[in-house]
Amino acid sequence: MPDTYRELQEQAVNQLRAGSGQNPRASVVPIRSDYRTDVGMCLTSVAFLPGDIAHEIHQKIVQPLKEIEPDHHYYSPESMHITVKNIRTIHNPPRFTVADVRKVDGLFGELIPQHPAFSFWLEEVVPFPTSVSLIAYSEARLRDLVRALDAGLNRIGVPDNKEYVSDDVYFGNVTLCRYTRRPSRKFSDALEQMTHLYESVFKVEIIHLITCNSVCAPESRRVLHSYHLCGSPAP
Repeated sequence: MPDTYRELQEQAVNQLRAGSGQNPRASVVPIRSDYRTDVGMCLTSVAFLPGDIAHEIHQKIVQPLKEIEPDHHYYSPESMHITVKNIRTIHNPPRFTVADVRKVDGLFGELIPQHPAFSFWLEEVVPFPTSVSLIAYSEARLRDLVRALDAGLNRIGVPDNKEYVSDDVYFGNVTLCRYTRRPSRKFSDALEQMTHLYESVFKVEIIHLITCNSVCAPESRRVLHSYHLCGSPAP
């Protein structure tokens, strides 16, 4: 993984961590008391974490935090994912149509198989203003894919409507917890101790186009289509 691109990713993460609550360019899911019943829906593309890695994260990070403050929303291993390319952010009613989904499916089916598989390095637990995430650093292959998908979405008239801290630097983000209230000092101290508690790496070979609510609750989630990256095993 090129050091220079890694450094750019770290700068973007630090910028988001320091000021996403006030940064008008960063899209943030607001705190609420109940996320699972959120009726807003998004259209997005994701990579789900391998089962063994997701269960390790749940055991080593999520469960200890849940024991301190059980009233926040914690992601199950089955819901853990990394957004590769957003299309439409959470909203009720949805900001996309069946026709939009058809256009996006055609585009992704054409572009994604042209791009090689890439890896995510899971390395750093980071608290944000309304959530807790495990940062997933990646390589220039992710950047090239996201740029191609972004340009394609603009071309077909279904542009990504999400705001980002950077238009040129992309990294992964596994949301582990969404706050239902401001966390306590004990919770924050535990998070600080977990910053470098967990490290792993996995290869992304399949990207899924899905609709779901703000926490990717299983009952809200629909996998619409799946796309294999170049060089990955055929379905």
